[in-house]
Amino acid sequence: MALEKKPSQCDRVKRYVREHGSINFMLAIQELCITQIAARITELERAGEMIFKHEQRMGVTVDGKKYKYTEYILEVDNG
Repeated sequence: MALEKKPSQCDRVKRYVREHGSINFMLAIQELCITQIAARITELERAGEMIFKHEQRMGVTVDGKKYKYTEYILEVDNG
């Protein structure tokens, strides 16, 4: 019985972004269980596999506190 190779975190990010067009820190944690999304984005960009626009956004917590986060939006799909 052969063991199936699990997709890497970068593979999972690529698939998610191709399906949804973008990703951010919270989605990476909630949907992919990835806590270091910025590192995975950097790896994908350095490998020339995907190019992202890094867009700063503002959010508001349930108790009204504002916070900034980065939305990584797929610009060019090379793979």
